[in-house]
Amino acid sequence: MAILNIIGETHSDFEHAVNQAATLDLSRALAATAPRGCGVQHLVARERELPRFNSPRVRSLNMGVSAAVLGTLWHTRAAAKPLAGSLVHSLTPLVPLEPLRKHTSSGTQTTVTVGHLLPYTRPEVYGKLQAQSMRRYIKRAIKHADAVLAPSFAVAAAIKQRFPGADPQILTLAAPSSLLVTDSFETSQAKQRRAELQLPSTYFVAIKTPLNSEIFDDLSELAPQHADVPIVVIDTTPEPVARPLVDPAAPAAAASGAESGAGAESGAGAGMGAEQSPPVAPAGSRPEATLGNSDTTAIITVRSAELSDIAAVLAGSLAYIAAGIVFSQGYDLYAALAAGKPIIYYTEPNSPSGQDSAPREAEQRPVIEQNVAAEIAQEAGIPVAGSAELWQSVISLPGSERLETATVIAGDRSQIYNWENTARALWQIHAEL
Repeated sequence: MAILNIIGETHSDFEHAVNQAATLDLSRALAATAPRGCGVQHLVARERELPRFNSPRVRSLNMGVSAAVLGTLWHTRAAAKPLAGSLVHSLTPLVPLEPLRKHTSSGTQTTVTVGHLLPYTRPEVYGKLQAQSMRRYIKRAIKHADAVLAPSFAVAAAIKQRFPGADPQILTLAAPSSLLVTDSFETSQAKQRRAELQLPSTYFVAIKTPLNSEIFDDLSELAPQHADVPIVVIDTTPEPVARPLVDPAAPAAAASGAESGAGAESGAGAGMGAEQSPPVAPAGSRPEATLGNSDTTAIITVRSAELSDIAAVLAGSLAYIAAGIVFSQGYDLYAALAAGKPIIYYTEPNSPSGQDSAPREAEQRPVIEQNVAAEIAQEAGIPVAGSAELWQSVISLPGSERLETATVIAGDRSQIYNWENTARALWQIHAEL
């Protein structure tokens, strides 16, 4: 019996939750489409609770290492030995690999999806060490994987541009079910959640992540004071830590107290040179329902990183605004189509105002990589050159024939991007290796 091992772990970054959810959906779909005599094994770190699957063709298994050390351990060649002779796929470059020349003798087949090149083009969003680690894994995948897979022609072209000689195949992905409202019960829950968030009955939706946060400064600055149909921004970025206000006279008072011996005691009031702890917001509290321009009602901000909240808000929206690259693998775009929502996307994500940004950025990020939204949405997409044009669309689109047509096409486009199609293509790729 041939077993396809799916790596259920991903890099521990701000996209870990959505990437891990995608691995579960892929394993379910692979089990549903498995050829006769084939099965699936979903591999997770030692400390993870084993996910449950309904199909007898898939089982989950704890690996012998913890998630905290995978990023370091899997750089070594020896880490691939437990999977030698197996079929292996990873939705991210985080995968143990042995040199390609050894694959034939051991019977190993390893396919790796390289969904983006952001550790090269946007390393600052990951941090220096994390970006270095991710780049190493991408390089190893390009060099040692039996097949490198890209989710779109745009990403494939970017890979070829950066790695001459690379020949990625296309493996389209789909929306993680955690980003979708899929049945009547979830529909009821989503409606209740939108009511709890006090959202209006009609709105556009956008998602703010560390990958596109700078665009929302521009979006806020250009916002009108009022829009009949506002933009709801789901802010998934870490909340800024508020610094306590310090009395300018405090340092002098502290010095005076120290000179008089008052600072000799150790306790909450002593050690005035130590950094003061910021106040902690009470549980369940929410930030202001505006972003940037406090006078505008055209933007409503919901701060949440929960995938279920994203699903609930997206399901009730008029259309989805893809403000630059939101999720690196494009899962937000697939989710919008699956929800039947048109995609309003920036044609120049690096320069949100539609103007040319610094030449250095233009060189760092291949232009072709910016075309992912256009490729996925096609006729279900509505391109805008920048935030000024976006606001014009927000004002003009509600009730328009253009939006109605794009909504119908979005439903049709969603049939292309589902996990069963992905699974069948992946089985075929392994069959041809």
